[in-house]
Amino acid sequence: MLIEKMKISTVNEKQGKKRDKRLFEMYKKISIGLICLYLIAMVPLVHAAGIGISPASLSYENVLRGGSAQEQFTIFNNADADMYYNVRAEGEGGGWFSFDPISPVRVPAKSSVRVSAIVSPPIYTPGGIYNCTVYVQPAITNVTTGEGAVVGILPAIGLQTSIEITGEQVLTGNVYNIFVDKNEMGKPVRFTVGFSNTGNVIAEPEINIEISVDGGAIETLKKTDEVAPGEAKEITTEWIANEPKEYAANVSVILDGTLLSEKNLKFDVLERGTLTCEGEIVEIKAPEEVGLGNPAKIEVLFKNIGFVAIEAKIKGEVTLNRELVDVIESEPALIEVGKTKILTAYFSPEKPGDYLIDGDVIYEGKEAKMSQITTSVKSAETGVVKFAETGKVKISESRSLIPVISGLTLVAIISIFILRKKLKKNRDKHENWI
Repeated sequence: MLIEKMKISTVNEKQGKKRDKRLFEMYKKISIGLICLYLIAMVPLVHAAGIGISPASLSYENVLRGGSAQEQFTIFNNADADMYYNVRAEGEGGGWFSFDPISPVRVPAKSSVRVSAIVSPPIYTPGGIYNCTVYVQPAITNVTTGEGAVVGILPAIGLQTSIEITGEQVLTGNVYNIFVDKNEMGKPVRFTVGFSNTGNVIAEPEINIEISVDGGAIETLKKTDEVAPGEAKEITTEWIANEPKEYAANVSVILDGTLLSEKNLKFDVLERGTLTCEGEIVEIKAPEEVGLGNPAKIEVLFKNIGFVAIEAKIKGEVTLNRELVDVIESEPALIEVGKTKILTAYFSPEKPGDYLIDGDVIYEGKEAKMSQITTSVKSAETGVVKFAETGKVKISESRSLIPVISGLTLVAIISIFILRKKLKKNRDKHENWI
């Protein structure tokens, strides 16, 4: 009788193990399938977010403990609407990072923004190589202004990052560009030196410029500037000529007593009115709606299409019910030939209503007329900001896929819970049989 019970118990145990094995295999297949579905659902979100990052990794060499160093990466927004991106660092040394511009980073539609990743290890950090990841994550905005709260819920892209910490000071650098712009009599001629700090301490390159006419020196200019480790900086020096002539300049760059680069340049100073100053408005952006008490941000992308550098700024009037309520003005910005720059001005509405903004971009005594902007101010309302892009409004539709991800996550949790419960139930039966 005892032998028969033992046989039955053995048979039941074998059958139970087979059932456990089948359930476990089913558990694995369902889990893998749900993970795959989840990842597939995430792909459209990344596509909708329109994210691209370059380069794919960051490397910091010979970073001085107690000092700082920086590298740059570019965020590309291929979407049809402005996007925000959260930037953070995790892992060894992740807490040493700061970013410029600060997170969240706004990238205009079909455009890109360069981000400086600055690492500042504490003075007590042991030497060695530290590995971490810098994450860039598309975010969904729920704001009342163009700069409001940002909630990141989309998948992040990681940049593998290595940091080499040392206690040895390294002072090195290289010159990647030296040039001069021609200008008119009485206006500043601008010399530009591009310097890159390849060391791990702050560098102060010394720039010497000897200006001559017909082989005779007439003036010497000197300029020094601080450049942080890992930073590439264009250092400018200005000189005003009183006569229209052809001039020559010898430009030398010295670091810590060592000559890094030397170049001979020729440039013309022309009669007044020879060069054309011309600029054009490329794009105007402003929130269609803002919450009461929140500042409205006005952005104008302005391009220098002339033959000389220009200084430009926004100047305009804000009216409510045909009454002047505010005057806006941006900081002046220098725009080189062929370059574009974003001019930014703000106004803070004090009461609800539809505000009209009429303004111009003022540059070198000229004006470029801005199209009229209308901004509605709501009382204590929140919502997604709609940016007016020269008459067109484009809103990211990526958030429509959020319920899909939420549903898949819920199904995964329920399925795993049920399968684990069945496995536990079978194990309890096996113990009772034994």
